[in-house]
Amino acid sequence: MPSDQDVHDSARRDAAHANEQIRALVDAGNLAGDEYEQLLAEWVAAHLHGDRPEAQGPQGPS
Repeated sequence: MPSDQDVHDSARRDAAHANEQIRALVDAGNLAGDEYEQLLAEWVAAHLHGDRPEAQGPQGPS
């Protein structure tokens, strides 16, 4: 069983990766700033509650 620190480190890496992906969508003009904040908050909330979205993080609008 992973330690609390391992879980915390993994969550930080996952959140950083999700943040990078969402920022790329914002930079590409596919996602407005407020949509970015909402999407990231929803993904982090789900991740912290154990409802892990895809390992790559949240996916932007189609």
